[in-house]
Amino acid sequence: MPNEYNIASDCVDRQPPSHPALISVTWDAAAGKTRVRTLTFGELKDLTNSFAHSLADRGLSRGDRVVIRLENGVDFPVAFIGTIKAGLIPVPASPLLTKSEFDFLVKDS
Repeated sequence: MPNEYNIASDCVDRQPPSHPALISVTWDAAAGKTRVRTLTFGELKDLTNSFAHSLADRGLSRGDRVVIRLENGVDFPVAFIGTIKAGLIPVPASPLLTKSEFDFLVKDS
């Protein structure tokens, strides 16, 4: 099979590794302040590659769907991009979905 274009790899892996890729700002209620986390393209590449490999290690095959149900933050784009890098189809799902809404989404995807 010829090499296939993968937009996730193109958008992350071909960027300067030291440049900022993601900036996540969250509120830490316990500390009473915001927390900022920045990932460089190099870190994002490593994390998304690791996530992609972990999906492959679980026996998922090209074209399989992966439901991603995470809170807002750095983990969501890592999972989303890593899923695409693995040749899989990300299905984003809100953590606020009810069980019946979630079940419908899984069956419908």
